[in-house]
Amino acid sequence: MTYWFMEPGKPPASLRFQYNATLHQQTQQDLAQTLGQLTEWLKNYDAGEPLPQVDGRPCQSCAFAVRCQKVRREEEWLGVEAIEEVVI
Repeated sequence: MTYWFMEPGKPPASLRFQYNATLHQQTQQDLAQTLGQLTEWLKNYDAGEPLPQVDGRPCQSCAFAVRCQKVRREEEWLGVEAIEEVVI
């Protein structure tokens, strides 16, 4: 399978990877299982149960780790004494 990337003003670029009917079927099964799990979580959430939570380990490389407060931004680690006084 070839995936093409097109950006205005740049020549087309492509990425080629192996994909076949077996991989497609496995991907379909994985997505169906994930969708079923998400649907169940939503049904339970609507019934008043909290959504499942993860421990902090997988979040270190997640793009949303700061947003969901699993990882703090480096500037949040600074103490008040590290902030320079602003003279007015």
